[in-house]
Amino acid sequence: MKSAKFVEDIKKAGIRPIIISNNTKKRVEEFVDGYDVDWYYFALKPLPFVFKKACKKYGYKPEECVVLGDQLITDILGANLSKMHGIYSKQLQEKDTPITKINRKFEKFIWRNILHEKV
Repeated sequence: MKSAKFVEDIKKAGIRPIIISNNTKKRVEEFVDGYDVDWYYFALKPLPFVFKKACKKYGYKPEECVVLGDQLITDILGANLSKMHGIYSKQLQEKDTPITKINRKFEKFIWRNILHEKV
């Protein structure tokens, strides 16, 4: 699995990966099974509360943290609202939940009309 190797490579580089998800506890538990990482569920992204909670737990300042995410409206906006760096990645899953499908439509609008990028 590509994500398992990615997480292991991140850890070998001395970086602490933390999963922050808006999904349910059960779904996140299934995803992180075997990764040995800290994780948060029902994070209410893009609100900054859980991002800041994770930083505080490990004694990091927000500007020392990086959020890697595949959604502009939840992950990257959440990083910005938390005063963290954000890295936008390509979509991780082919299948989206109904709310994510709506978010992706807004993202396409933002990319095309505000950021003037091709999607």
